[in-house]
Amino acid sequence: MRRHACACGGVVGEDEEEATKAQEISPNEGLWEAAWAGDLEAVKMWKAKGGDANWMHQWKPPGRSRQFTALHAAADQGHKEVAKYLVESCGADIDKSVCYGQTPLQHIAGRAGEGRSEVGAYLKMKAAAKAVLAAQRLARIATSDKAAKEKKKAEAGS
Repeated sequence: MRRHACACGGVVGEDEEEATKAQEISPNEGLWEAAWAGDLEAVKMWKAKGGDANWMHQWKPPGRSRQFTALHAAADQGHKEVAKYLVESCGADIDKSVCYGQTPLQHIAGRAGEGRSEVGAYLKMKAAAKAVLAAQRLARIATSDKAAKEKKKAEAGS
């Protein structure tokens, strides 16, 4: 708790401060900040308010503009449960690249830090599953194309 500046000597609670801050930022920025902080409950709250997990923050982290999505932020900070929620419940794109071309997995690859290896293993597993599904779709397309050609050939021969 802290005292606020007016003469009444009133006390402003931390919850009230957080509520005031929450009113000042957009759902996208709120979700991003919560992902960076590893606050899963706040991520859920901001998602419910319309936060987009694929939104790229314009100013954070400092250095380049439009560089991190919420998934990049969670991965960078080693927050596996937040990263998992972003992917599985918020539709975060594991292949979304930052302005300099790195996906969340590429960004954390080879970088030491608590939780990063766990997030990296999770993202690798999701990437592999995505690749398998893509290969299965291509196989179904190829099979249906082949069947259609054989049917046409059979019809032309009769």
